[in-house]
Amino acid sequence: MVLDEQRFLIKASIFYDEDGDGVYEVIPTNGGSRLAFRATDEQMLRFLRRVKIKDSISNPRSYKGTTYSNMLNSIKQGTNSIFYVWSNMYPDNNSLKEILE
Repeated sequence: MVLDEQRFLIKASIFYDEDGDGVYEVIPTNGGSRLAFRATDEQMLRFLRRVKIKDSISNPRSYKGTTYSNMLNSIKQGTNSIFYVWSNMYPDNNSLKEILE
């Protein structure tokens, strides 16, 4: 039996607090729960890849030549904090622990 899941894009702000021991905070605006976690650059790149984060709803990041490393740099520098994630890919606390391990 195949369940028909309704997918939608969750708009989320991702912030990095370098003064707070490298804590990332993901704040969704239209679904999902707020996440705050400490991660290294490698763990954060894994997180971005696993949830298949998007930087735009119109053009794919590959079309623009944007890499996950570029996205991570923009988060850490505070130049871009708005990203999009499909609702079925947005992690809960249990899957977040698996991603960061």
